[in-house]
Amino acid sequence: MEDHSNETSGAGVMDKLRCHIRILADIAGLASENAELNRFLDQAVVRIARAVEIHHVKVLRYRPETSDLLLVAGVG
Repeated sequence: MEDHSNETSGAGVMDKLRCHIRILADIAGLASENAELNRFLDQAVVRIARAVEIHHVKVLRYRPETSDLLLVAGVG
């Protein structure tokens, strides 16, 4: 009996890579739409969460005047 586990995992890696490329292209398309920054970030975090398979993703902005981070977009 032959072991095809490397072939299967290789195919899975390629599928995941193709998915990531599609999501990256989708985010690039969003960026080129001249949409409002907040709308872009809201849509981008959803796609990034899907790509990295993490349910909670956020974008934080550093505010030097208060030395803290402000949540500007998030999902989860």
